[in-house]
Amino acid sequence: MTDLSKITKIGTEVAVEGFGKIRLLDTQYNGVSVKTWQFTDAVENNVYLGYPNDRNTDGYPTAKKVHKTLENIYERLPKWLKDQILVTPVPCYIPATKRNRLFKAKLFLLSATEICHMECGVPSEGRPLEFYIKKTPEWSHWHWLRSPYRGYSYGEWLVTNTGNVYGSYYAYSSGAVVPAFTTY
Repeated sequence: MTDLSKITKIGTEVAVEGFGKIRLLDTQYNGVSVKTWQFTDAVENNVYLGYPNDRNTDGYPTAKKVHKTLENIYERLPKWLKDQILVTPVPCYIPATKRNRLFKAKLFLLSATEICHMECGVPSEGRPLEFYIKKTPEWSHWHWLRSPYRGYSYGEWLVTNTGNVYGSYYAYSSGAVVPAFTTY
């Protein structure tokens, strides 16, 4: 068991049996003094967001398929890690109302803003996380972000294996998920 509250250096990685590693991204999240962590690679592959094809008109907060996947991942985590994960208010852009709202979750997907991609068409969801301000990591899989693509009701943003963001990707296509979470 690793006590994540003792770790303070951004970029520190911790092994999680059966899941690879997690990495400390920031010492706050959305203005709150909690630590933001993310798995260093895809935890689940071939996941589609189901937005808006499954009547998910509120984007990420109602993307049932991805939330079910995140719940299943959480249940498989070792007890020592689950005991440290907090329920986090996550800022989400809602395409139907063109407004942001908070969505509470234990595991969540990062936004394009949080990984420092603030191009035209990307809604502002949170603030850039310290790790991503300093580094663009490479990934083994393309994976989903929670940010909707404002130009199309069926588009979402993905991070490529080289750390670039690709917008307007069809949400009913499949991608990997790389969950994030917070701890004290």
